[in-house]
Parts: sequence; C-alpha cells; structure tokens
Amino acid sequence: MIPLAVAGAFHTPLMKPADERLAEALAAAAISAPRIPVYSNVDANPHTGSPATIAQTLATQVTQGVRWDDSMRRMMADGFDTFYEIGPGRVLTGLLKRIDRKTPCTSVPAR
Repeated sequence: MIPLAVAGAFHTPLMKPADERLAEALAAAAISAPRIPVYSNVDANPHTGSPATIAQTLATQVTQGVRWDDSMRRMMADGFDTFYEIGPGRVLTGLLKRIDRKTPCTSVPAR
C-alpha cells in the first residue's frame, strides 16, 4: 500500500462523524424551500425540493466526492452564463476556465 498525503479527509467516509453532527444541526435549523434552484455537488443536479431533502443533501456532501465539474457543466447547460467566486483566492475561477475559457467568472474577495 502506498501512503497518500492529503490536507484533510474532506468528502470521504472518514468524515462520517462530522456528517452526523451537521445533519443534527441542520435538523434543528429553520430551512426554507429555495426560491431558486440550488445545485448540489453530490449529484450535480438542481434542487428545489423540501427543506428536509435539502438538509439531507447538504449533510451528504461531507462524505461524498465533489462533482464540481459536473455541477458547473450542468449549470451552463441549464443556461447560466456568468459566475462569481466569493472568498479568498481564485481556485474555482481557474477550474472553470479549464471547462470553458469563454465563460465569465468574477472573483469577489472576502472581506
């Protein structure tokens, strides 16, 4: 077996304790049905369903692989043509450029 070095066990089964704690916190939170579709990195699909379904999908993202590329491609196929990356850095902007160099993505730094 070859040891692998990673920064963290994010989006792997090793995060199951965090997944369970997040599910508990989301169950106690007031979540409303979204007014616009929310795309999940678990299945790369838009979700407009019940708050319980959205909470379950959010908790599942902790232990499941990220389908970010599929999510971006799905949003573009659904007609989205401009994106914003909010936070420090421009990693996601760079990844989007690998999918489609012409799609505008503006990086908005966190304050």
